[in-house]
Formats: sequence, structure tokens, C-alpha cells
Amino acid sequence: MKKLERIDSLAAFARTYDAGGYFWSPLTRAGDGVITAGEVALRAGRVTADAVALLQLEMHLDGLRPAERDDALRMLDKGMKARRERALPERPPPSRFVRDLAPMKTGIITGVVEPIAEPAEFANGLTMRVPSLGSSLPVWIGFGARFRVWRLTECPGSADEALIVASEVTRMPLPGGRIRVGGMALEAKSKRDAWVEKCFLAHFYMEDQAIRP
Repeated sequence: MKKLERIDSLAAFARTYDAGGYFWSPLTRAGDGVITAGEVALRAGRVTADAVALLQLEMHLDGLRPAERDDALRMLDKGMKARRERALPERPPPSRFVRDLAPMKTGIITGVVEPIAEPAEFANGLTMRVPSLGSSLPVWIGFGARFRVWRLTECPGSADEALIVASEVTRMPLPGGRIRVGGMALEAKSKRDAWVEKCFLAHFYMEDQAIRP
């Protein structure tokens, strides 16, 4: 899970996104006032402007004031605008995650991080249905060395309304307090359970002070 820093001005947004694409996109020019799919992909370290790259774009747009956000959106070329509109993430509160966010849909969810002290039900990991080639394949994700599991709640102590979040382990500790998380809803189960759970696979987060109300 990658920490994103807030982009709080149109100039900073342009410096970040209107900065050229991959070498195989020769028609993409840095500083031309137009943001292409290749530029959005490169900023997120993705090969294409996929759901993950679009999540990062959307979370960076969240830091702008409304007028500057509108100007930033006008910088997107026609193809990039169409991709964004098709993939706009849902924004349910943690308590409505299971009901409102369908599997394999992206979301941006704000809440309070709560570590799971003794995750016995997740001691070994989860099996998630991961999108691949237009379908979904069951993939076992073992927690520990590569992934960790935690909860996101609307307020401290409201574990009954929490959603289960999985994120890749990094050298950084789990963020504390109130954060905004961007990720994808996946069907999940333990080795013994049926497909009755949904887990949120987190890709990005911003700390509370980086969020513009």
C-alpha cells in the first residue's frame, strides 16, 4: 500500500501528470497542457491507465479546490476522460461497504485504522477472487510475509461496522488514525469458510490532514 501525498494546487497537479509518458508513447508531450492515458499510467507505475492508475488520479484530484479540480479534469484528453468516467470509484462509508461495493469494483473509503490484535480467522490468509483476463480467478493470498490484514471503521471501537482490509506489507508501519484508502473490493474466504466475505484490497492511502473536506 503506497502513501500518497496531497496535490493541493493546479500547478502541482500539472507538474505531476503533464510530464510525459513512456517511450512507446511518442505523441505524448510533457508540458503541453494535455494529460494522456500514458501519463496517468506512468505516474502510477502501471503499464496502462488501469483501475489502479485511475484510483491514484482520483485521490490526487481530491486534494484540489473545486475550481482547480474542474480545470484539472479539462486537461484530460478525450480518451482519458472516457476511461475515468467508466471507472469512477464508489465512496461508501465502511459500514456500507459490503452492501454498496460490488466485487471487483474500486472504491475510495475514509475511516479509522484498527489493527487486528489476534487475527485467528486470518492466521494463514484468505482466498480472493482476483480479476484476470475479464473473469475472476480464486487466488490464495497468505498473510504475514507479503500481506497484512486490518480493519477500517467509521469511528474508533465500532468493529461491528468495520470492513476487512488487506494491504501489501512494506517497511512502513500500518498508518494510524483517520485515513482515506483507495482499493478494490474482492470476494474472499478463509480455507474453511464459504464465499460470504468481501475484502478490500488497498493500493493507496492518504492521511487525514492530506484530505480536503
